[in-house]
Amino acid sequence: LKYTIHRISVHISIIKMEQKVDEAIAKNDYKLLFSLFNSSATSSTSQWEQLGQGEQRSFSAHLIQACVTSPTFLTTALDNNSSDDIAQTLLSILRKSLNHLPPTVEKAMDNILRHTLFQHYVDVECDYRTAAQVLAGMRMETEDLTSVYYTNPVAVTDVYVKIAECFLEEDDAVEADSWVAKAGTSVEMIGGGVGAGDGGE
Repeated sequence: LKYTIHRISVHISIIKMEQKVDEAIAKNDYKLLFSLFNSSATSSTSQWEQLGQGEQRSFSAHLIQACVTSPTFLTTALDNNSSDDIAQTLLSILRKSLNHLPPTVEKAMDNILRHTLFQHYVDVECDYRTAAQVLAGMRMETEDLTSVYYTNPVAVTDVYVKIAECFLEEDDAVEADSWVAKAGTSVEMIGGGVGAGDGGE
């Protein structure tokens, strides 16, 4: 009975947190969102830290979906240079959320977010190493056509090349070579398909 009560309490807490996320994003209220990840006067741990691993994954998926589907939340925070503290705090939260996800996020929105953060780190902050690390976390399924994460070889190659270019910007030839090799493997998959088609004509 105690376990059941605890589970109900946790479920209610997650619902309340998700409601705060929705409210924060609807109003571009970054402080409200940040409050979920910061300790308070009454607790040394944040609401996020009080969740179990499974609950963190579920909450992270909700946060990412809400951010990606909002037309203004991310762009307002990341494009406003006068709010650098807000941008950095938000980036930290989003990267933390990307590392705590369930096996699947609806419409692969975690990958969409990774592309958005990648462009921000490259275009705004010129932080190529972090950009590469963000993109390297892309979930790409190359065989299961029914997977939400299915990615064709051309798109996979493009991701690998972008990562390699970032490491080259950081003068990290070892990492760059590693991703160039992966890109080469993807290119061979593309070429194999074309070759097979030519041979059949």
